[in-house]
Amino acid sequence: LTIRDLEAYLDSLEGGEGFIPDLVLVDYADLMYVDPAALRVGLGVLYKDLRGLGMKRNIAMATVTQLNRSAPPGGVSTGLHVAEDYSKIATADYFLTYNQTAAEHALGLARLFQDKGRTEKDKFTVLISQAYEIGQFCIDSTKMSTTYWDDMREFEDD
Repeated sequence: LTIRDLEAYLDSLEGGEGFIPDLVLVDYADLMYVDPAALRVGLGVLYKDLRGLGMKRNIAMATVTQLNRSAPPGGVSTGLHVAEDYSKIATADYFLTYNQTAAEHALGLARLFQDKGRTEKDKFTVLISQAYEIGQFCIDSTKMSTTYWDDMREFEDD
């Protein structure tokens, strides 16, 4: 998939169906076409082009990306752990990471850390409850409590 392909698809949705999305989810941008001879530069350009397409059409654009091996397992991953090209994070208006320990997985919990908010508050964590067995990524959410890790240690000790 190229930016031109995506733009043509959005044109066809608007022209043929009269549908203009508010949000486009790209799963995932790192798999879109990038010149393999200039991978890092190409990824940076691709993310800028996706953001530009969203701005041009007044559409929110969202995608996921991989973290590198230095990301702490079960800890809090940040933009510093993004794989290949940090400019992906610099281009983004918002950057969130999904974090989960084995104990949280067993309890159907995970944490979302907002590492970047261009015009909003950032550097905070939200705890979410999940039920993947019924297809629910998030059932409920709450701001992380100051006693959360003490509570988790008690669960792990049981």
